[in-house]
Amino acid sequence: MFHFNDYFISQFNPEFLERFSLSIFNEIGKPCLNLSESEIERFDVFSKFIEEEIKGNDVFMREEVYSVFTSLLFLIERLKSKETKIDFNLNLDFKLAYSFKEEVYKNKQSFYNIDFYSNLLHTNNKKLTSVVKQYLGNTPVNIITSIKILEAKRRLANGKFSIQEIAYDLGFDQPTYFTKYFKKATGITPKEFQSSIFL
Repeated sequence: MFHFNDYFISQFNPEFLERFSLSIFNEIGKPCLNLSESEIERFDVFSKFIEEEIKGNDVFMREEVYSVFTSLLFLIERLKSKETKIDFNLNLDFKLAYSFKEEVYKNKQSFYNIDFYSNLLHTNNKKLTSVVKQYLGNTPVNIITSIKILEAKRRLANGKFSIQEIAYDLGFDQPTYFTKYFKKATGITPKEFQSSIFL
């Protein structure tokens, strides 16, 4: 079992998280994959390498684990795409949920609410909430918040920008509101998060 979070995937390449969240982490298809013997062997190679890297805890361990783990996710993506053929013309609800998440990623530096996305996607809040919960396993509001918080974490971890700069760049009117928003979602302040990263 691999235990990881969105931040781990996005810290080196945020585009990977956007990709995998749409291609793998959705409610389309079966909840598991049936692997052939050769595929099991490949998974075993990935798993053993990651386990050895973590145990060794050598220089650049995180980068090595990240590289191998994303390769594993690409393999899962390929296998899932073979098992699950998605035709947007036949499943318009999934297309709506998919489009919603794409638009939230595109607008993560803005501060738009569900009304904005409903209008953008030519639907209503009730319909959008229903299909997003069905196919993405969460509410639109929670998805908007999680993507914004994830982008905030990525920028805070970068260390090149002040908390004030990050707040304004993410669409907050005041840095104090950003701090409250971040703490409500994570349980810690942006400064505390930054300190934990650079320990």
